Amino acid sequence: MTQFLREGKDWERKATNIPGVFILKLPSFKGRSASLAIEVNPIGSSGAATKKRGVVVRS
Repeated sequence: MTQFLREGKDWERKATNIPGVFILKLPSFKGRSASLAIEVNPIGSSGAATKKRGVVVRS
């Protein structure tokens, strides 16, 4: 995850081993450094996310 935080592009999604759960890289903003968030976005029968953006959980 540290490597993804350093080298990932802003708003890039990385799949996890849990279907429909992704790690999302949030860009730096107003002096706040870049961070990671969890995105929950159900997947359809084709294996692709059903929505353009799911529910984002961050601290």
